[in-house]
Amino acid sequence: MAFTRLYGNGNPVTMKERGNSLTELAELLGSRTCYYIDDFEGQRMPFGQKIENLTKVDWVCNIFAISVTQSSNNKWVTALAKLRETPLFARPI
Repeated sequence: MAFTRLYGNGNPVTMKERGNSLTELAELLGSRTCYYIDDFEGQRMPFGQKIENLTKVDWVCNIFAISVTQSSNNKWVTALAKLRETPLFARPI
């Protein structure tokens, strides 16, 4: 809940209105690795792509952040592979 109040679910427009920045969001996520899911503008980045610099993603989109552990990474790789098998997410990278 605190995240939603402070960062408006990470929406850059809402964040600016509240006086927050993408840098603050990146700092809040810490050492987590972020992956791109989708957006409302026709998939500006490929589904499942690792986001190297979160502060460069300045549009409304969905991301997935995981802890930087081997276990978390293995779970993400497995989940991503399964999702890519479904018609909704079967998009080339």
